[in-house]
Amino acid sequence: MPIPPSLIGDTWTIKTARTIVPILVWCAQHRRTITYKHLDREIVRRRLGHSVHAAQYGRPAGTLGDALAETESELDLALPPLNILIVNKGTRRPGDGCDTYFNRYTNGKPFRSLKWEKQGAVVAHATEDIFNCRNWDSLLRHYRMSPLTTPVLLEGPSLDEEKIDPPVQGFSNEGESEDHKALKDYVLGNPSLVLEGTTRGWVGESEGKFPSGDSVDVVFRKEGSILAVEVKSHISADADLSRGIFQCVKYRAVALAWQRSLLDIPDARSVLVIQRELPSDLAELAARLSIEVVVIPEELCSAKHRQNTPAYT
Repeated sequence: MPIPPSLIGDTWTIKTARTIVPILVWCAQHRRTITYKHLDREIVRRRLGHSVHAAQYGRPAGTLGDALAETESELDLALPPLNILIVNKGTRRPGDGCDTYFNRYTNGKPFRSLKWEKQGAVVAHATEDIFNCRNWDSLLRHYRMSPLTTPVLLEGPSLDEEKIDPPVQGFSNEGESEDHKALKDYVLGNPSLVLEGTTRGWVGESEGKFPSGDSVDVVFRKEGSILAVEVKSHISADADLSRGIFQCVKYRAVALAWQRSLLDIPDARSVLVIQRELPSDLAELAARLSIEVVVIPEELCSAKHRQNTPAYT
């Protein structure tokens, strides 16, 4: 049966659940989430239905989630919970009704029992799973639905984004400077600069080894959690700061994959620590790639003005 039983019917909830499938498939294939209000506007703009209060889309989203689970079982085809791409504008997370769809990513732990930060990591993992799925066209064919022929209109600031062309050469190839070592040691000795909440239980090391063969400037671990820190001292040129952003992207991706291989909650983070404000284009790049940046004044930890810092335990 092409359409699963949960998508058969003429109620507003079921019809809307069917309506949003091609829209969400487009979002998945273009690596986009969509807010409840934006989804409502898109449905009205395409003359697929009338406007309703944004909160009402929780029910069709849940219906679609159940239908996907049925189809995944029927076809033995990986279909992550597409419905979680519908998010709250403020939190950028799906509503509470989607909690059960995240349990497949929590290694047996109830999603609701996780702390807010770990919930966010699970949401990010599931969202990336949806973006990377290559079965959405097969789903549309199985449901006998047509893909969108025109794109979903983007929201807000996305319309004004400009291309950022990062350098691919011009990086420093010198060995580790005294200023770099001083900054690395300072971060290692002051974990509260980069860790969220209490530092109790976290263990830090310099030049932490990753399965990719990388040696990360500073790595903090606590149980299964990982924080990778890349440092760039005050002598780093703009090209090296740009490189540092992409190093953080790499370390975060490797750490997340490492956690998944160990069946840990994928909550790895990466932070770029620098000693001057990023130029505006690099600040926008870091924000676009969701890389956290911490600025530590040069006078606190340069090689010339190195201060005694408490030993990290």
